[in-house]
Amino acid sequence: MAAYTKKGGLRFGAALWLALTLAGQPALAQAPLAPPAPIEKPGPIPAVQREAVTSRHTLTIGDKSLDYTAEIGTVIVTANDGERQGEMFYTAYRLAEAEPRDRPIAFVVNGGPGAASAYLHLGALGPKIVRFNDDGSIPPPPARLVANAETWLPFADLVFIDPIGTGFSRSLKPAEKEKPQAASEEDPRDDSFWGVEADKRALTEFIRLYLTRTHRWLSPVFLVGESYGGFRVAVLVESLPEDIGVAPAGAVLVSPVLEFSLLYGDAYRPMHWVTLLPSYAATAAAHGRQKAGGEAAAGAEDVEAFAVGSYLGLLVGPKPAPGAEESAQRRATWARLAELTGIDEETLRRHRGRLSRGLFAKALLRDQGRVLSAYDGTVTAPDPAPGRAEAWGPDPLLAALTAPLTSAFNAYVRDELNFKTELRYHLLNRDVSRRWAWRGGNRSQGYIGAADDLKTAMSVNPDLRLLIVHGRYDLVTPYFASTYVIDRMDLGPALADQLTLQVYDGGHMFYTHAKSRKLFRDHAEKLFADALAVRVRPPVPAPAK
Repeated sequence: MAAYTKKGGLRFGAALWLALTLAGQPALAQAPLAPPAPIEKPGPIPAVQREAVTSRHTLTIGDKSLDYTAEIGTVIVTANDGERQGEMFYTAYRLAEAEPRDRPIAFVVNGGPGAASAYLHLGALGPKIVRFNDDGSIPPPPARLVANAETWLPFADLVFIDPIGTGFSRSLKPAEKEKPQAASEEDPRDDSFWGVEADKRALTEFIRLYLTRTHRWLSPVFLVGESYGGFRVAVLVESLPEDIGVAPAGAVLVSPVLEFSLLYGDAYRPMHWVTLLPSYAATAAAHGRQKAGGEAAAGAEDVEAFAVGSYLGLLVGPKPAPGAEESAQRRATWARLAELTGIDEETLRRHRGRLSRGLFAKALLRDQGRVLSAYDGTVTAPDPAPGRAEAWGPDPLLAALTAPLTSAFNAYVRDELNFKTELRYHLLNRDVSRRWAWRGGNRSQGYIGAADDLKTAMSVNPDLRLLIVHGRYDLVTPYFASTYVIDRMDLGPALADQLTLQVYDGGHMFYTHAKSRKLFRDHAEKLFADALAVRVRPPVPAPAK
C-alpha cells in the first residue's frame, strides 16, 4: 500500500508544485519555468537486509489503543556439523514503555516441516491479521490486513521464527562465512538443518542468541507451535533447561502431532483409524450426512467411547470363520459405524473398516461432486478428479490460504515494517518436508514421538503450564489423537493439573473462525496468567518441629 501511495505521491506533488507556481501571476510577466530536477532512481534492494529494522506502531481496537514496537531481523545459527551456517528470519513485537524483564516473551513457530510462521502470525496472534469471514471462509482476492482484536500482544511479547528454508530464512554459503551471502534463490535447500535433531539445535541456538541480544534472559519464556511446530515445542520444553538453561514457564501446542505412529495406519496399526473416527463423525454431522443415531444425537463423548470400544474391537477382533454367521454385536457395530460417518456400510466393509482420510473426503459428498479438505472437513471444493477412488489434488483449504497469507506478508513487511529484500518468501516449502531427516535422538527405529518429552518436562518443572488446542474437523491431526496420547501418559493428579486440552469449531487452522480465534486467545491468556501466578506464590512454610 505504501509503495502505491509513494508512486502516486510523486505525480500529485509535481502537479501541486506547478499549480502553486502559476497561481496569482500575470501571464505576460511570468518567468520561464526552470526544468524540473531529475527524479533520483532508488538504489538496488539488497538480497538480504541483515540489520534489524525497528518501527513504532499503534493498534487501535474500539476505544483502546496499544503502542508497540515491531522489529524484523535475522539471526545466524550454526548447523550440527559446526560448519554450515543459516540465517533465520524473525518478526518480533513488544509493548512500548513496558519493562522487558517483567514481560513474558513467546517464541512462535509453525510446522510442516517447511511452513513459515505467517500462519500463526497473520492468522491468529499478531497485531495485524488477514481478514477472514466470520465462518472461517476466505474472502476473494486481494488479501486485506486488519487490526487483530484477539492479538496476544497485551499479555506477551511475540517473536515469530521462520526455520531455515521457510520464509526469508536461508542457508549460507560455507565459503562466505566472513561475509555471509544467501544460498542460491533457486535452490534454498540445506539438509544440514532439515531433520529432527538439527532443527531442534537451530531453534535452541536462535532462542539463546535472541535472549542474549535483547537482554531478556530473566523474562518468563513461553513456546507456541502449530502442527509439527507443536512437536517442536514439546521437544524443546524438555531440552531447553539442560541445553541452554532456560526453563519455559508455559507452552501452547496448536493442532500438534505428539506421536507420529498415530498419523499412519494399516492392518497392523489400528489406533490411527480409531483416533480419526470422532472427527469423521463431527464432519458428517456438520454436513447433515449422519443417519438417525449419529453424533448429533449421541454427543462426542459417546462417539469417542464407541471408537475405543466396539470400533477398535471390530478392527482387531477375530473375523467370522468362512461360512459362519456374523454375530449380532458385530453387525450392530458395522451399522453404527455407517451411521456415524455417513459412509455406506458396503464401502466400509470393503475397506475392512479402515476409512482413510482420502476415502472419507471423497465419499461423503460424492453425490454432489465435491471433495472435503483434510485440514477442515467442513470446507469443500468441486472434485477435480471424480474418477479417482480417493481425494486427489490440492487441499481446498491449505491451497486457498497460500495466496492471501503470502501476498499479505510480502506487502506487510515491506510497506508497513520497512524490511527490504528481493528474496522469495516461502510460506510452505515442500522441498523441506520431502528431504526431512526423521530418524534421530533416542528412537533409532520406529516413529518419533514427544509424549515422553512432555511428561519429563512436567515432572522436572512442576510449575510448567501446557495448553493443547485442536479443531474438531481437523482430519490431519485429529483432536482425539492428543486425547488418546494424554490418557496414555498416565499423568496422575499432580501433573494432570498442569495440562489443558481444548477443542474448537474449525479445522487444523481453526483460528480462521472468529469465535474460535477469540476462545483460543482467552484460553491462552489464562494459561499465561496461571503460569505467571506461580512465580509470586508464597513459599511453603516449613513443617513445625
